Amino acid sequence: MSSQQSQTYQSRVKPNPWKLSKILHREVFLDGSIATSGPQKDRLLERIRNSKSYLQTSALMMKIFSAIFALAIYILAFVGMSNVNPGSVENTIFSLSATIAMVFVFQFMFVFTYGLIGLIGFFSSSAFKYLRTLPISQKKVQATVYLTFFRLIDWQIISIFIGFPLLSGVVIWMTTKSWLKILLTVTISSIVSFVNVIFLFSLMLSISLYISRKLYRPTGTTKAQTILQIIVTLLYAIVSLGAGLAITYLLEIIERGFVIGPNGSLINLLLNFILYPFGLTYLHAILTTGVLIGWNYISVQSILIPIVGFLLTTGFTYLIYRRSMGILSSLTKDEVYSSKRISSKDFVIKLDVLSPFKAIYKKDITYIFRNFSATLYFIFPILMPLVLLIQIFGTPSTQIYFDFFQIPLFTFFYSGMTISFGIMAVTAPESETGGLLYILPVKMKDLFRAKRRILYLSMSLSAIAPVLIMLIYPLVGKFPVDAFLPGIIIAINFLIIYFYGSELSLILYSVFFGKIRNKYTLQMVNVKKKIGKIILGIIILYIVCYFPLVVGFFLGLYLGESILNGSMIMCGISFLIFCVIRMVAVKLFNSH
Repeated sequence: MSSQQSQTYQSRVKPNPWKLSKILHREVFLDGSIATSGPQKDRLLERIRNSKSYLQTSALMMKIFSAIFALAIYILAFVGMSNVNPGSVENTIFSLSATIAMVFVFQFMFVFTYGLIGLIGFFSSSAFKYLRTLPISQKKVQATVYLTFFRLIDWQIISIFIGFPLLSGVVIWMTTKSWLKILLTVTISSIVSFVNVIFLFSLMLSISLYISRKLYRPTGTTKAQTILQIIVTLLYAIVSLGAGLAITYLLEIIERGFVIGPNGSLINLLLNFILYPFGLTYLHAILTTGVLIGWNYISVQSILIPIVGFLLTTGFTYLIYRRSMGILSSLTKDEVYSSKRISSKDFVIKLDVLSPFKAIYKKDITYIFRNFSATLYFIFPILMPLVLLIQIFGTPSTQIYFDFFQIPLFTFFYSGMTISFGIMAVTAPESETGGLLYILPVKMKDLFRAKRRILYLSMSLSAIAPVLIMLIYPLVGKFPVDAFLPGIIIAINFLIIYFYGSELSLILYSVFFGKIRNKYTLQMVNVKKKIGKIILGIIILYIVCYFPLVVGFFLGLYLGESILNGSMIMCGISFLIFCVIRMVAVKLFNSH
């Protein structure tokens, strides 16, 4: 091709950074989805092959859900701004500032949590390296990278930015009907919201870079990195499960109002210099207080100090923003990982000789805690009973018998789902590696025992909270002292039900999906009617787990509302079911 033809071709084809960012957005979201899919990787790839729009629809739905929540959380701010008490100016300023601060923090946590899949793919994707091969300038390459990141969180950022000034304007309009005050409030709120959005944007970049390059780097994983991965995944799970519950309790706190105490001026003064979020929220709180109560109640010092705090926060945000832009620019450069050269004399290969059972257990537990999706499946059964039991704390005591048994009944409301999540965790390693384990001379009973031990570990941790409640409540007066022995029996019953539920789930998984001729395995082989089998399995789990609880509850009620009789009947039936399921498991997996 001549130079003239090359120039003509380049002038005709001018890659647009906005259009390029759309392609790259799909690529990085795909990389992030695969990285966090765990045992669902094959299903994900199959859905993408069957539907070209599946990935785009998934990304859009995640954006919509996150944006709606980011707007819905402004309900906290609306309640706080609507309950302004003109009695105490310092208390009003603190209440408004604390309310908006909680809104900003929750918005960041939720947007970051539900954008984590795309963010991990954003930093782990190699797509940006190939941008340098295109006939475009370095300036357009950087613009494409910036726009790609913006596409990951565009709906969320726009909803956060627009929602705050809109909410502030509505509250002022409802109380004063003054267009001048509305305009002033919307202007200041827009400035505060803009700085907040830039801060969130920059902070998300820095945290995402650390997570993807320090925790998921290609040079291997250390024990410290594994621990950090577990912590990150645990925080992700807590935010996912506890967000709605936390907002409910925060609404109750905000409706009751904050009381700052006699040193309100000093506390407000100090909080102004906590750059985020109070450096932003105090300026808005001063403005709202002045508009709603009157500027004559506010001193000049109370106005100037929030302005200084806001300017300091703006400067700090600018520094973080500059650093985040450097992070984005570095994505088009190759990252070099340094490695320490080891002398051949110091190089020693250590082999641990383990039994098949211990080797499989160690392999599986290592995989679970180094895979984002598998770790989530392991953690969810631990957290789900906690979320439900926190709601029970707020219910008033009416009748001891019903209050006592509502704890096990409510705890096992999630039994089918918690055990199902556990099954997804223990079968994740085989879903990733295929049937490689089954070509080795490994007995099925060793494989079953290894999976069972991991499930026992997860279910035991899941039972800690309800067990402690059953044992502590009689000691603190929530239940009568004579309920302590039934509490111990119910605590034992928790473990028995979780244990036989774990074994039953492995049996059902093997029967529904792992049967090969006359042999039962724990590998997903028979995928026909998969959804129907999963639903049937969960129904069976619920029936078998709830059967001793329901029978014990009604028989105890029939026998004079006796807590001791009801708990003993529950435990007895649970033990019998456990023995039956154990015999079935032994016959199923020890025969080959």
